[in-house]
Amino acid sequence: DSALNCYYKAENLLQNSDNIDAAGHTYHNIGNIYYKKNLFDSALKYYNRSVSELQKSGNLKEMSSIFTNIGIVLSDSGKYDEALTNYNKALNIKTRLNDKKGIAQTLINMGVLYNDKAAPKQNAMDFKKALEYYLKALPIARQINDKTLTMEIYHNLYATYGNLQDYKNAYKYSDNFLDLKDSIVNDHNNKAMANMLVKYD
Repeated sequence: DSALNCYYKAENLLQNSDNIDAAGHTYHNIGNIYYKKNLFDSALKYYNRSVSELQKSGNLKEMSSIFTNIGIVLSDSGKYDEALTNYNKALNIKTRLNDKKGIAQTLINMGVLYNDKAAPKQNAMDFKKALEYYLKALPIARQINDKTLTMEIYHNLYATYGNLQDYKNAYKYSDNFLDLKDSIVNDHNNKAMANMLVKYD
C-alpha cells in the first residue's frame, strides 16, 4: 500500500525528531489506514502511540479525534464498555474546547454504540439509552445549524423508535428527516442555479 509506505518512511524520519505533533499525526494516519483495512489490532496500536505523543505536546483537538477513533474500533469489535470509556474521553475534551459540532457527533456515536449493542437481542433498555444520546445531540446540531448532523440524528431517532415499536415518534422523525433532506437538496439546487447564472452573466 503506497500511502502506508509513505507514512512508514515519515515515521522513520520522525523517530529522531523533536516534532512531537508530526509524529502523533503520522501515527494517527497509519491507524486510520489499518482501520479501513479492518486490521483493528494494528489500528489500535498506532492510535495509542499517537495519543502518547500528543499528550506530550498537549494537542487536545487531535487527541479527541483519536479517542473517538479508538471508540469506533472498539465498538466495531463489540467491546462496548471500553468504547464508551474512550468516547467519554473524547467528549470531555470537546466540551473543554467548546467544540459543539464535535460534542454532537460524539453523542451520536454513543447512541450508535447502544443501538449496535441492542440489535442482536432487541434489548429495549439499550435502545432507550441510544435515544437519550440522540436527543442530547439534537438541540446542539440545531443550535449550530448543521443540517447534515441534524438529518443523521433524525434518521437514527426514527430507526430507534421503530425498533421500540413507538411508531408515533418513528413517523414524526421520519417526516422530519425527509423534510430536511428535501430542504438540503433544494439548497444545493438553488446554489447550483445561482452559480450557473453568475457563470453566464
